[in-house]
Amino acid sequence: MSIFYLLSLALLAFLIWYLLRYNIIVHSNWFQPFDKLQFSSKEFYEAVEKSLRERELPNISFSRMAVVDKLRTVVFDDRREYLCVTRQEYRFQVCAAPFGNGFFVSYWFLEREQGWVGIVKKIPIIRFLLEFKTFYQLDTESMYRSFVHMCVLEAIDNMTTDKGVRGLTDYERRLPKDKR
Repeated sequence: MSIFYLLSLALLAFLIWYLLRYNIIVHSNWFQPFDKLQFSSKEFYEAVEKSLRERELPNISFSRMAVVDKLRTVVFDDRREYLCVTRQEYRFQVCAAPFGNGFFVSYWFLEREQGWVGIVKKIPIIRFLLEFKTFYQLDTESMYRSFVHMCVLEAIDNMTTDKGVRGLTDYERRLPKDKR
């Protein structure tokens, strides 16, 4: 085999891998800092997970994911653990972590597109047909978003009450708008 043939096969394999890998669509994110306060990330994640389990949401799963900050070197190994709350193609990545002498809670609401769906959606007419959702699908997606947000707020309320700190304002509690 010639080197050109091998390079062509490698390029084709890379192109297929690139096109078939999943795409992450960020729909919204929410962030709340707490100045000069420290909380336990583990306890926060457990509170959110417990609150969601009590609501018995259908098709929901939980996992923990360690994310390495790519801007730091491996020597410092700056890892953050996220609570991942997944329902079908949607996922929340919730982060609760210290920052300086403070603490923050954030989440990202993501959608995962896989394989050929992402490729086919690049064709305008087909994209329109594939992105069409029924009112029921939109309603259940909204309920999922609302319940996760509500459970994050509930965990924050419990932690701030335990520390004797003021709760979040109505403005801080608002559900973020979808970026679609």
